[in-house]
Amino acid sequence: MKHSKEAALVARTRRLVGTFKLVKRSCVLLSVLLCVLTSLAAPVPAVPVFQMRLVVSQGPQSTPPKDAESVNLMVTNSATGQVHGEILWIGKKVLIDQSDLLSTTVVMSTPGTSNAPGRPGIDVTFTRKGSQQFAEVTRRSINQRLAIIIDGQLVSAPVIKSEITGGKAMISGNFTRDEALELSNKINQALKN
Repeated sequence: MKHSKEAALVARTRRLVGTFKLVKRSCVLLSVLLCVLTSLAAPVPAVPVFQMRLVVSQGPQSTPPKDAESVNLMVTNSATGQVHGEILWIGKKVLIDQSDLLSTTVVMSTPGTSNAPGRPGIDVTFTRKGSQQFAEVTRRSINQRLAIIIDGQLVSAPVIKSEITGGKAMISGNFTRDEALELSNKINQALKN
């Protein structure tokens, strides 16, 4: 009886070892196959750190606008400090991205700027091509809102009042000085790549 138990145990062990070798070969084969498929796959394009896109509609929609995505913009009332959300439908076409920028810096707003005095803003300097493109976008889009997206987050969506020339713009938003520095640094880092 003892001999038959040992024989059964040896047979079971051999089957397990055989199964283990088969699983091991399968894993190696799957790893090689995965490497081959990965090398054949098209590279995934990087999402631009900085984007400007037009707002095509506002508010909840029963039928979403074509070629647009819904984004919630959080806005703080500077007088009361109350925060409220606003649903915006942003066109998917990127009009300006970081390739159109030379640099960004954080500045504190002063009376007469678009941001509340003493609030941080991001000063944007465009390339020559970016300056021309920005002037064209603002000229064609007067009285429309321009969504400014940094690192995937909608930070501002001002109404375009007139054509903006001169190669510079100021981004004002609902961010602290540290947040503005972080956003500016992300844009500037992307410009180096």
